[in-house]
Amino acid sequence: MSRGKDERPRAGRKGGAGGNADGAPARAPGKGLGKGPFNDPVKGRGKGRRGARGKGWDDAAPAGAPIDPAFADDDAPRIDSPGTAPDAAEAPRKPARKPGWAKPGRLRARARAQRRDAAAAQGAERAAGTDAAPQAQPQGDFLPVPIPPRPAATRAGEAALEQIRARALPGKGAEMARYHKTGRLCLGVANPDLDELARDWRARIEAEAEAAGRPALPDRLALAADLWDTGVFEARIAAAKLLTQARIRDDGDAWALILGWVPEFDGWAIADAVAGAAQRRLAADPSRIEALAPLVGSDHLWSRRAALVFTLPFAKTRHPGAGEAAARDLALGWAASMAPDPEWFIQKAVGWWLRTLSAHDPERVRAFIDAHGDAMKPFAVKEALRKLD
Repeated sequence: MSRGKDERPRAGRKGGAGGNADGAPARAPGKGLGKGPFNDPVKGRGKGRRGARGKGWDDAAPAGAPIDPAFADDDAPRIDSPGTAPDAAEAPRKPARKPGWAKPGRLRARARAQRRDAAAAQGAERAAGTDAAPQAQPQGDFLPVPIPPRPAATRAGEAALEQIRARALPGKGAEMARYHKTGRLCLGVANPDLDELARDWRARIEAEAEAAGRPALPDRLALAADLWDTGVFEARIAAAKLLTQARIRDDGDAWALILGWVPEFDGWAIADAVAGAAQRRLAADPSRIEALAPLVGSDHLWSRRAALVFTLPFAKTRHPGAGEAAARDLALGWAASMAPDPEWFIQKAVGWWLRTLSAHDPERVRAFIDAHGDAMKPFAVKEALRKLD
C-alpha cells in the first residue's frame, strides 16, 4: 500500500542525516534527500545536495549508528542522535575571499572588455579628428591589422555621420563590437535606421541636383566616399547602401568606387553590405566579372570571398543569357580553385554559391561535388547539397 504525501517520513538534515523506515534520521554519510523520483528514506537515495561526510548512503544504518571511520570528517558537525543539533562553534567556516577576487574566466572576459573599450575610444578620437596617428587594433579577439588614419570628411559627410550618431542606442555599440569582433568604432545603430537614412540622403541629393540641373550621382558618390573614409562601422554600411540600386545611369564610377573598397574589408558585415551594391552593378554588366579575377588569388581573405559573394546573381538566374552563362562558368571555376581553401569563410562561400545554384541547375552542383567534394570541408558539402537531399 502506498503512503500518502503527508504520511511519508521526512528527510533528515542535508549533508549527512537521512531517514529510515520509521522516519528517524539515519546517521550515515552522503547526500541528503531531495526532490525526485527516488526520494525514499528506506532506499536512502535522492537528489539532494552533497553532504560533508562523504558519498552515498548506508541503507542499513539505523538511527544513532556510528560513522564508518573511512568517511569520518573531524571538521564536520556530528549528529549523534535524532533531534540533536550540531554545535555552531564546531561548524566549519567557508574561507573568506580576498578583496577583488574573481574567477579566471571572468578576469579574461574583463580584460577583453577593456581592450574593446580602448579600441572604441580610439575609434571615437579618429572619427572626431583628434587622433592623427595610426592606431593598431587590439590583440586577442580582433585581427591584428592596423587601421590607417582617415582623411577628414567633407561637411556633408560630417553632417551624415552626426545623423547616424543621433540614432545610436545606449550600450549597443560595445555589444556590436563584441559580436563582430572588430576594433572599428561601432555606434550602436540598427540596420533599419541606416536604410531610412540612406533613402533620405538619396532623395535629398536627387532633389538638389534636379533643382540645380546637374547629375545626382557624383554627389551621391562623394557622400558615400566620405562616409567610408570615416572608418566608422555603421558609416561604412551606410555608404554601401547609398550605392545599392538596380539601375544607375553611367555607373562606371560607382563600380570603380566599390572595387576600391574591397581591400579594406575586415569582416563579413561590411563585406556583405558592399556585396549588395556590387551584385547590382555586375547584373547590369556581366562583363565586369573579369575585374574580379585578381581577387581569387589574393592573400586577403575577404578579397577572395568577395569574388564569390559578388557573383551570386549568376547562380540565381533561371534562364541565363550568353553573358550570364559565361559569368557562371567563370565563377564556378573560381569556386573549384577555392575548394581546398582551409578558411571557414571561404568554405562557407563555396557552399553558399553551390546551394544557390542547386535551385536552378542541380545536376551541375552534383557534378561539382563529385569532382571537388573531397577537398571541401564536410559542412560546406552539406551546405551545397542542402536543397538536394
